Amino acid sequence: MHSWLDQPILPAVDYTLTIITVTSGAAADGIEFNLFTVRLSAGDELIDNAPIEFTVSGNALFTPSRQNFTTVYTNNQGEATVFFTNTSSETIQVRATFGSDFADAYSTFGAPASDNDLLLEAEVTTSNIGAGSGIPHIIDYRLITPAGLGVPNRQLNYSVIGSATLVPTSDITDGSGRTQLRIFSDTPGSVTVVAVLASAPDTVYIRIILTFINSVLTQRISAEVQSDMAQGNGFSVNRIRYQVLTLAGNLPVANVPINFSVTGGAELSVPTGNTDGNGYITLTLTNSMSGAVRVSAALASGLGMTNYTSVTFL
Repeated sequence: MHSWLDQPILPAVDYTLTIITVTSGAAADGIEFNLFTVRLSAGDELIDNAPIEFTVSGNALFTPSRQNFTTVYTNNQGEATVFFTNTSSETIQVRATFGSDFADAYSTFGAPASDNDLLLEAEVTTSNIGAGSGIPHIIDYRLITPAGLGVPNRQLNYSVIGSATLVPTSDITDGSGRTQLRIFSDTPGSVTVVAVLASAPDTVYIRIILTFINSVLTQRISAEVQSDMAQGNGFSVNRIRYQVLTLAGNLPVANVPINFSVTGGAELSVPTGNTDGNGYITLTLTNSMSGAVRVSAALASGLGMTNYTSVTFL
């Protein structure tokens, strides 16, 4: 391998630009991107740190520069890669140039997804928040395309079922499609927070149940993993059995509602359920992916701390 800085490069010498990759199919939404990779060589030698000039036609723009031209230096494999977006459904030409050598490719952008096709993700980053403490629960939201890229400049509206205050009540997604919501409550118990995409409220929304605990706790949740290491095939199950007990006397508590949530894309058999006469409730989980997931179990009354239990899908 030779570096372009090691010696002067004369374009008349046999330097060759070879197309390695060109992609098509990104949505013409100004967010999803196609890419183009070329390799610069001289015979059997790969040339690194050489400036490759790129241009695109049509309405395409390179990211993140938002220009239709850019320069990228080759890496130690002699390769240079550019990423480009578009707001028009069209086929464009992308060209790489080094001296008098150039390589052309064509890349197509498809129709953008409508707002109805966007997805809203949420992550609760707090736990065991006391009612009346002045400390909020916090939910981080992210609006993404079907390809998983963040969608900026969209309005999310928030509402709550139950006694709580939301700050703010609406927000605009940032450059990564993210917003953050703070939830305050003076009342122990559970509330349901609803976030909707303002432009598609009937199809793009998510509901999150939060619990504010009482300043005086009287109950606790125990958990027993009865089945673990299930296959992540969408139907094999992991199983957790919960029991609600009093703190004083360790006695079972019947007919107590528990709210469940889970990370890692797993599906729960029930989001909310009541304990039986012996204080037990059994939860099953499935997943279409492998990896560990964490299940949160919270008393709807707020009279106990949230229980966190992890299981793994293979």
